[in-house]
Amino acid sequence: MTSSRFDYNIFWGMGGSGREGRVFHRPGVLTADDAARLIEESSLDPDDNERLGLLREGVLASTAVFVAHRTTDAPDVIQVFLRMEVDGRQAKVFACCVYSLSRLRKGLERVPFVVEDCSLQVVLEDTVTHRNLEAALELWRERVFRRPSIVVEWYAPHEG
Repeated sequence: MTSSRFDYNIFWGMGGSGREGRVFHRPGVLTADDAARLIEESSLDPDDNERLGLLREGVLASTAVFVAHRTTDAPDVIQVFLRMEVDGRQAKVFACCVYSLSRLRKGLERVPFVVEDCSLQVVLEDTVTHRNLEAALELWRERVFRRPSIVVEWYAPHEG
């Protein structure tokens, strides 16, 4: 499915192996076939494979607890970690970064497309709030691990 919204297009679909994803691109840059190929070819490096293997058990638990932090000066870039047990002790394992729509638009000024992979989830709003962060992580979890229902602990200043 390709949609035109604002100043970019979104292709949301699957590559040939059934790998799901979204490709955000400037209008006229990609066809649906190009976007499907990019989803299929978005490769995992060995660190991703190891991290996803660790995350799988925690993410597929009945309740997964994510911890989200703004770790840069940008309020619309959120790093998300899964709180879980690793080697007999509590740890936070990097899950993904969540970007706002305005951050995505800035990125598309510099590059022709952005592939949402296992380390990136985009909120389709201009700011990241607790509510849309939860929704984004539900989508990420479903897309990467095929499992919904999460809890998010977000340590951020109070939003009015």
